[in-house]
Amino acid sequence: MMLEDIFALVTRPQPQNDALCEAIHEAGGRALSFPTIRIMPPSNSLLLNQQIEKIDQYHWVIFTSRHAVEQSAPFIYAKWPVFPQNTQIAVIGQATALAVKTAHLPQAIYPEFDWRSEGLLALPQFQKITQQKIAIITGENGRTVLIDTLKKRKAIVTNIIAYQRTFPQILPPLIREKIDKKINVSICTSNDIIQNLKIIIDKININLWQTVCQMPMVVVSKRMALFAKEMGIQTIFVAENPSLNVIIALLAKKKEQICQMKRKNPSLLKKEIGEI
Repeated sequence: MMLEDIFALVTRPQPQNDALCEAIHEAGGRALSFPTIRIMPPSNSLLLNQQIEKIDQYHWVIFTSRHAVEQSAPFIYAKWPVFPQNTQIAVIGQATALAVKTAHLPQAIYPEFDWRSEGLLALPQFQKITQQKIAIITGENGRTVLIDTLKKRKAIVTNIIAYQRTFPQILPPLIREKIDKKINVSICTSNDIIQNLKIIIDKININLWQTVCQMPMVVVSKRMALFAKEMGIQTIFVAENPSLNVIIALLAKKKEQICQMKRKNPSLLKKEIGEI
């Protein structure tokens, strides 16, 4: 099997976490579901509802994640059984576009390959946007590059908070043995996930983070790779985007190296950043 001997620590929020675990299992590997972020309703649902009521006033609505779609959809349905015809939808990547389709919202545009704010900002539709009204539906304390850049391009931008990220319930100390003896790669898809992973691991055992740092980590951007390195991760593999098939392909490509590193003395690990 393609991922035989791979045992991955998968840290995405649900339901993406279970989807990635299932994909790893189907490819012949093993995965430990270890979400480090829990998606919850926003702290101010009344404000979200008030902002959704004005969606027809915007040229564009941008969803920054599938969570933004899923958490805001009930508010949108309540006010707009038929989505405003003059409001166009854009999203960061393919998974969010699928969430838009599943929610029966109008078709969304998104960058073909670069599933980040930077990729969306590079689309021709967002180059000349002076005085266009744009609503960004997102989570609390997210990246600001999208809103900052659109404002610099003279758009009128409103940030609509549809959800908040919180810590999940801490898993029992039994996790330590699996990380120490079985897991040979971790997968993280945001800086917040890496940061929360360290906080949670430290609560389980203060010395366990060093073990995580000595195993390879899969991330989904060069920006994340730099952050992971700052957090002490020694070997970093960069996937082109967070889609399941891309992550699975990267694990398959790096499988031999991952398995060899697990067998080495941790003190002999060399620092490197590898890319697809």
